[in-house]
Amino acid sequence: MLPYLEVSKDEEEATYVKVPDLQGKTIKEAEKILKEKNLEIKLEESETDKNKTITRQIPEKDIEVKEGSKVIIHTD
Repeated sequence: MLPYLEVSKDEEEATYVKVPDLQGKTIKEAEKILKEKNLEIKLEESETDKNKTITRQIPEKDIEVKEGSKVIIHTD
């Protein structure tokens, strides 16, 4: 542990991945892409139509996040 940075050993060894560009893809496509990157998808409210097109995502593409992080998507 690095107490002066308040970083635990687990955080030091975390693996980071770049968030892929999901805009223009369907929710179904995004789920597959994020699973391959070890990321989770967070849909807005009670989205059930897997064929809707993604218009916005948070975090944006190419941002580095820890594996297992959630990507919030918004659809049309």
